Amino acid sequence: MAIVRAVSRLSTRKHADMKVLKLFVKQRVAATSVMVGRRSLKLQRGYGIEGDANAAVGSPRQMLLVDQPALDAFHLQPGDLWENILVDGSVASLRSGDVLEIGRAGLRITLNCEPCSKLEGKRRGLLGQIGNQRGILGMVIKSGEITI
Repeated sequence: MAIVRAVSRLSTRKHADMKVLKLFVKQRVAATSVMVGRRSLKLQRGYGIEGDANAAVGSPRQMLLVDQPALDAFHLQPGDLWENILVDGSVASLRSGDVLEIGRAGLRITLNCEPCSKLEGKRRGLLGQIGNQRGILGMVIKSGEITI
């Protein structure tokens, strides 16, 4: 099982290691997208996740990291927030610029994932309820594989 470890922090807050629980890629199907569970993900530096609809050179939104406590708080299932990586601990203390080592890959946190209108398709009112608990976005800074 892959471990998420903060290897460089801009803030002084300590962040505990987390375990990767689930992995997903977003695949486009007609005019929508679906999350497909995977046992491993291949990450490419500066591009994102191989086979993921959000992979793009230089994009600050190459992958989404979400924590299980957020899913539990809103009675959601893995994949419901369109996350690529689901972890067991809280991501709340991570900040833009923090660098994470996940499996053999490296990820730089870019920004919080803002709630969007797609959330209303999961459950009416979720957009207003979830606030800043949607997860964090990041860019791949070191190619590698993540396996669960």
